[in-house]
Amino acid sequence: MLVTGVFIVRVYAFEALEPVNPSLQQGLVRQANPGISEKCINGQRLFNTFPSILTLMAASVGCAPPDNIKLNPYVQEGLIEQSHQQDKKAYQSFLTASKEGDLFGTALLGTLYLDGKGVPKNIARAETYFNEVLKSHEAKKAMKDYVEFVSLGGTAGTHSKYGSVILATITARLGLAQIYASTNPKKAFKIYKSTLASMQSHALVLYLLLFVSLPFAGVLYVIFSPLVRRTGLRLKSLHANQFDPYIRELIGFALYKIGMAYKEGRGVKVKLKKATEFLKKAVDFGNDKAIEALRSLQ
Repeated sequence: MLVTGVFIVRVYAFEALEPVNPSLQQGLVRQANPGISEKCINGQRLFNTFPSILTLMAASVGCAPPDNIKLNPYVQEGLIEQSHQQDKKAYQSFLTASKEGDLFGTALLGTLYLDGKGVPKNIARAETYFNEVLKSHEAKKAMKDYVEFVSLGGTAGTHSKYGSVILATITARLGLAQIYASTNPKKAFKIYKSTLASMQSHALVLYLLLFVSLPFAGVLYVIFSPLVRRTGLRLKSLHANQFDPYIRELIGFALYKIGMAYKEGRGVKVKLKKATEFLKKAVDFGNDKAIEALRSLQ
């Protein structure tokens, strides 16, 4: 993303590569997501054609089982409109959802202003929307309630009651990282890593909770959660089957961004070995854009 005006823009040159074979792309996606639907695959193709946080979210939600996430009707309508490139209609839908207090609608409004889709591009307004989501009491409370839900016997995964708010939080974080990629690449890199580490730590803790009896679940969460979080990001213990399909999409995107940062020295020193590790893991999560990046490293 290039930001004009008072911001300094750094342009990176890329060596042209032949397009990845479509059948290879489809095979990759199916391998990372067994039983994936055609609707989900089509959503991912949309993201590869028009890469942005917004199309990523449209693709991600398209991969979600209908009974596993509850979206505001206007948000759902807006994502459908966006998938048909009806950006002005999507803007009105997300705006209505946001006015109703829906945080996911607010986060998606930010992505429209970030990309200049349906509205004039406005980075400052996009940042305002993203920060509004992250500072919300509802967003902070959602993960706490979600953990309590699982500790009382709920199923691991983004439960419908909390899924929309959790998606809003992740969308806002990734949106801010995309803003800072041009103005403060070091901060962008930290956001990508912290978001990824946070999602991984919760997945590992919740995985532990599934194997203990209810009376001890809450106690073990208190014990293990800080320990897991302090270990930071560990690629070897990050597996696609730990996450719901739409969260896999987001993680694959973050892994790709981190890998590219190591590859091109964006906010961090160039480390080709690290770049290869993150890009390979992004491929495991079904991110086919990482294939081309890996090919240029070979």
